[in-house]
Amino acid sequence: MTNLYQLYLHGNNISHIEEHAFGNLTSLTWLELSGNPLNCDCSIFPFWSWLIERASLGTTAKCSNGTLVTSLQSAVLDICHPDNCPQCLNGGKCEAMGYELICDCIGQWTGTFCQESQCTSYDCGFGDCYIEPVNGTAQCLCRDRYVNYCPEPILKIQKNFLKLIQFRTREVPTTNSRTE
Repeated sequence: MTNLYQLYLHGNNISHIEEHAFGNLTSLTWLELSGNPLNCDCSIFPFWSWLIERASLGTTAKCSNGTLVTSLQSAVLDICHPDNCPQCLNGGKCEAMGYELICDCIGQWTGTFCQESQCTSYDCGFGDCYIEPVNGTAQCLCRDRYVNYCPEPILKIQKNFLKLIQFRTREVPTTNSRTE
């Protein structure tokens, strides 16, 4: 398809164009995309950049609000440039969310840059925090079962109760006057 000169995709209800969607169409001179409600948020940035680099390419690509994609202001879309992506940690991936670039965290990680383990902020009481591998949620492991919170172990409660009883029943020393 490298010899394709014109591509008509009118009225196909296309709202998003994947990066490199037309990358191998090196001979393309006209791209008909009218009648497609394109989302013109950060997700349009790769397609917009591709169109700007190919100024000779004719297109009717319009945003859902009617604005021509090629007339979008670079100042607005500059925040969407991948170089402006935050440094996502622990396998997080930079994603476009509206006109913002955010970190999409995986597994047990959370926070603005995927820097916090869910277990850091998850209170298990006296149990151990465990990250469920299937859905990545934090759970507590308490006496070989998973629960939302592990109460204080019974033995420790009993021990504290005994200390309290001993303290209350302890004899208060009295002053004895010794006579010799």
